[in-house]
Formats: sequence, structure tokens, C-alpha cells
Amino acid sequence: MEKKYVIIMAIAMTMLLSSFAISYLGNEEADADRTYTLGAGVWDGTVASAFAGGDGSSDHPYVIETAAQLAYLTQVVNSNADDTDNGGKFNSSAKYYKLGEDIYLNDTSGWTSWDENTTGLNDWTPIGSYVSQSTNFVANFNGNGFAVKGIYINSAASVQGLFGWVTGGKIYDLGVEQSFIYSTRSSGNDAYVGGIAGSLNSGSIITNCYNAGTVTSIGNSIGGIAGSLNSGSIKDCYNLGDVTGGSQVGGIVGYIFGGGSVTGCYNEGTVACSSSGGGIAGNSANTIDGCYNSGSINASGGNVGGIVGYLVGNVINCHNTGSVTSIGHKVGGIVGIIQGNSSTSTNNGNVTNCYNKGDITGGGDTGGVVGSDNGNYKCTVVNCYNTGNVTGTGGGTYAGGVIGHVYGDGTGSYVTNTVANCYNAGTVSGATGSGGVEGGSSVADHCYFLKTNDVNSTLSVGAGIETFDDDGNLSGGGTLLAALNNWVDAPTVAARSGVVYEHWINASFPVFGTEPAGDDPGDSGGPDNGDDPGSNVMLYAAIILLVIIAAAITIVVLKKKGVI
Repeated sequence: MEKKYVIIMAIAMTMLLSSFAISYLGNEEADADRTYTLGAGVWDGTVASAFAGGDGSSDHPYVIETAAQLAYLTQVVNSNADDTDNGGKFNSSAKYYKLGEDIYLNDTSGWTSWDENTTGLNDWTPIGSYVSQSTNFVANFNGNGFAVKGIYINSAASVQGLFGWVTGGKIYDLGVEQSFIYSTRSSGNDAYVGGIAGSLNSGSIITNCYNAGTVTSIGNSIGGIAGSLNSGSIKDCYNLGDVTGGSQVGGIVGYIFGGGSVTGCYNEGTVACSSSGGGIAGNSANTIDGCYNSGSINASGGNVGGIVGYLVGNVINCHNTGSVTSIGHKVGGIVGIIQGNSSTSTNNGNVTNCYNKGDITGGGDTGGVVGSDNGNYKCTVVNCYNTGNVTGTGGGTYAGGVIGHVYGDGTGSYVTNTVANCYNAGTVSGATGSGGVEGGSSVADHCYFLKTNDVNSTLSVGAGIETFDDDGNLSGGGTLLAALNNWVDAPTVAARSGVVYEHWINASFPVFGTEPAGDDPGDSGGPDNGDDPGSNVMLYAAIILLVIIAAAITIVVLKKKGVI
């Protein structure tokens, strides 16, 4: 009896582990098919009459599992319909929705060739209309880690995206993939086009979302995540898709104003515009913090930056590794132009703890960190560095390793702006009036640039500026690393406006102590961020090993019992 029991248990254990392995690998393959190829639930253009489940409460959100149910959400929101089953309006701040599956609005097999002339696709109507305040999306939408794929929009109207006009609504944990979102809104007008939403207003929030589709328009205010952000926030989002527009074009958001902020976001897509373009935002009147760009920025006009093109606010703890190229003026690795909005306050128009490693090319006022300031408003560039090459083209004037042109030099009616504790290790060339730190007038304070027989050898050294060699040794004695940290640790600096300045490490070419080991903090890994093919292979191997071990144990036990 004991022998029979042992045999049964051994065989059962082997079968259980084998079944688990087969089931897991099968499910993984099925998930991959659903994510990257045509799924079974491609939209037929119809609209459902109910959601898959839930009652719309925070504990039991309405569940959306099909494209027809997502279209039903558009219908009830845009018509301001009553929720006759559970009370109130479907479009209410008290209503909650969540995805239960990836949603396919079209067959995505040929999506990369979609353009404004493509026919035979289902057109999407954004959730939330700007026609009246009652039809702005105000509810709560949880993507639940799923994505909406195959969005096709080709519209002459403004405010386009998966969502349209959002007022106080909250959208989180959601992806948009394999999509083409286009507005033909005429050049010079605000189109408000984004992958997730066209326009965010009145405290709207987008968190932990991404776009991996094409977003384009000839109009203004175009972004990978949102077209505009007015008094709200975009946090921990990223864009992998190409973004194209007129003015105010950004990898994350086109235009930030009215108290909006962007935190912890990054862009890897290409951004193309006529003017006011950036890897994170085209135009910002508020704060961008902890963001980075690695995508190429290309423009035909001015006010172009690796992070933001036109700044009337603050950029803190950001960096750029992508190339920034324009034939226009005011082109920078972090900011194109710092505008500021006050002649007395230093709490606006500030770039702090930022760095650029991308190559920067502009027609004039071209800088490794900032293209130029505006001489009428207080601005600062503090504790920043550049290692990218800075090139002025087309006979343009002024190029600088840190800032291309300082207008605010205190002369005439101009205010005196601040460029302090910054360094440049990139080559500066091509422009009339090139400088290792500043291309125009000098206001530098404790700034430095690399000068050797091969790099920046012909550039002169102005007041408040010192040179260093390839080993980080200053021309006047001491090291660049010590000089930068001494400035940060100075009591008068540490207490200034409550700003926390990053400390520096690394002897030859110093970097921030909190800087990631690679160029970018983390690896996006594409739309399915958590699915690392390498880790999956290891997991498969571990499962197979368990099956082998179980089989070996079974054989040993059976031999000891004299069964085999």
C-alpha cells in the first residue's frame, strides 16, 4: 500500500509541474499573439448597449472588454446621457471605468503605412467633446495595464485623440499603440491633438500612460500624450511615436499653461515642427521636472529645445541625449528660449540641474543647454552642463557651450540674468560670436569650458569663466570637480530660494551624483515595458528544469521502493 501511494504521489507531482509549464508557456504565447498581431475582437464599427460589468462605482467600475463597449463610452459621454440603472450621469466625476482587455479598433497589420489618404478603416470619435462643458470628459478611466490599438482619426476638427476634451478627468495605466491620429486643422490655429487626449483642463490628470502611435497635424498644440495641458498634471508617462505639427509641439505635450506640470516623463519618438518644439513640451508656462528626451527634434523655425522650446517657467532635473536641429534661431539642448514673465522675480524662467549630451545645430543663438534668454525678464541657468557639439549654421550669430546668447546683461533697459556653476565639454563652432560658455554678452559666474589643442582652441575666455583640460584640471589650478562642488556647498548658494542643487562626481568630466549610469534612467522596453524577453527565457528554462528534477525524483523514489 505504501509503495502504491508513493508511486501515485510521484507521478502526480511530475504531471502537475508539467501541466503548469505547458499551460504557462501556452498562455504567454497567446498573450503575445493578442498584443502584437491581429486579435479576435477587432471592432466592426457597431456600438454596444451596455458595458461588460460593474456599476460605475470606485469599487466596481464599469468594465470595458470590447471596442463596441469603448464606443458606447464615447456615445454616453458625448451625449451627456443619464445612467438610468445606477443613477447620475455616465459622464460624472463619481463614475469609474476600466479596461478588461486590449482593444482593437482596426486591424493593425499595416498600421505603419496609414496616412490621411488611407481608406477602409473605422474612424474613431474621441471620448469627451469640447462642444459644451457637459460633454467634456470628467470621469475616471483606468486602463488597467491594457492598450487601445488601431485608432484611426483623420478629421478637420480640433481636439483629437483617444480622449478629446478632458476637464478634471483622470486617466491612468493606459497605452495607445499602432495608431494614426491626424487633424487637418489649418496651420496657425490650435488643433489640440494628442495620443491619449487632445486637451487637459481644470485639474485633469494623466498618470502612467504611453503612446506608441503616430500623432500629427499642420496645426498647433500637438503632443504624444496630450495636445495641451491647462491646470493639471502629466506624470510618469512616455512617448515612443512620431509627433509632427506646426507650433507648440512636444513629445509629451504641446502646450503647458495655467498651472499645468509634467513630472517623470520621457520621449523617445521623433518630434518635427515649424517652431516652438521640444522633446517633452513645445511651450511651457510652468514646471517640467525629472524628464528626459532621447528622440530627435527637427524644426524649420526657432524656439526649439531638447526638453522644451519656449519656456516661461522652470525646468529642473532634466536631460537630453537626442539631436536638436533647426535652421531657425534660439535652439538649445534643454531649452530654446527662456522668456520669463517678470523683470524682478527669479522664480520664473529657470533651468536647474540639467544636462545635454546631444548634438545641437541652429541658425543662431544656439546653445548646449539654452539657446537664449530674453533680456527683459529675470532668468537663470544654474548647475548645468553640456557635452554635446554645438554648431551655428547659415552664417548665424552666436553659439555657446552653455547658452547661445545672453541678452540680459544689464546694459540699457535689460535686466541682469544669471548663468552660474555650469560647464561645457563639447565643441562650439560655426557661428559668428562663438563662446565656450556664452556666445553673446557675458554674465557668467563660476563657469568653465574644455579648451585643448584640439577642442575649442580658438575660443576666448571671458569674465567669470575658466578653462579645463581633458583630465578635469583647471587652468588656474585645482580641479573642475572641486570647483563645482565648492559652489554648490557655499552657504549663500545652498540657502538661495530653497533650491536643492545637485552635487557632482567623476573627476575628468563631472556628472551629477544622482545621474543614472547610462544615458537614460531606465529602459522603456517598448510598449510592453514589463515583458523582458531575456527574463522570459530564463523563466522557461527554470520551469523545464523543475519538470526534469521532478521526473528524476520520481525515478529515484521508484528505484528505492523496488518498483523499477
